[in-house]
Amino acid sequence: MSLQFRVLGSIAALLIVSLLAGAAMLSLHAHTLVALEVRTAFSGAVKSVSDTLRSDVEHTVTLRQVVASFQGQRHVRAALVNEKGKVIVQSNIAHISHPAPAWFARAMAPPLLTARIPIALPQYPCVVLLTSDPHSEIAEVWDHVRDAFVTMLLFCAATMTVVSLAVAAATRFLRRFNTGLMTISQGGYDTRLQVKGPPEFAELARRFNHMASQLAAFSRTNRQLYARLQSMQEEERAGIARDLHDEVGPYLFAIQVDAKAVDKIGTPEAQRLGQSIREAVGHIQR
Repeated sequence: MSLQFRVLGSIAALLIVSLLAGAAMLSLHAHTLVALEVRTAFSGAVKSVSDTLRSDVEHTVTLRQVVASFQGQRHVRAALVNEKGKVIVQSNIAHISHPAPAWFARAMAPPLLTARIPIALPQYPCVVLLTSDPHSEIAEVWDHVRDAFVTMLLFCAATMTVVSLAVAAATRFLRRFNTGLMTISQGGYDTRLQVKGPPEFAELARRFNHMASQLAAFSRTNRQLYARLQSMQEEERAGIARDLHDEVGPYLFAIQVDAKAVDKIGTPEAQRLGQSIREAVGHIQR
């Protein structure tokens, strides 16, 4: 597994965990906010209806007006129900232009709140039924949660992009550095790295170039020493050759003369020895 993959994988995992944690915190806060807003609105509605109906009510017209006052509200529905359970009139919450997704609405929905306020009309006993409806609040919270999550997602994407570019730049430098080392190991001491980028990379490039310059200088010195050694060896060989020619040559010539003298003795053994001596001298001369 490459270093680049490890670094990017670790940062991506950390960002994903942070994103999930942020989403969980947003959901928890949204759920609490929805429950608080709905409960507060419902409590206010119950108090308002109770205060309105505290006086004696003689006909259902006033009750219809009370129910109609809830038309278009965001959090509470009101209904007037007779003694037989039939709904005489009821209100509707305000139209939701952009409702939240069903899964989000189910997750954010607080417990349903209901209140029954009985009205003892002389001939029309009935009940004002109040019911909480969180859909408007959930839709509003969904907009905020969605925008916050998208912002976090864009931040994570921007972070990954910046980190990827930084890691890519670092790995490019490391590849150039590795290529430079391979070139130097093959004798290319003229290799140099560009001194640019972050201070750490620039300093590393300067030290690499200094090392390459030192190696190039050592290489030139070694070549000069080798050439001098070769020259000295050639001079030594020439001196040895002169010594052999000037000092050993006359002795070999004298041995050949003596071998010829031995050969003149005339006996087969003397001739054989003379011939052998001459061949050995010829070999040494060669």
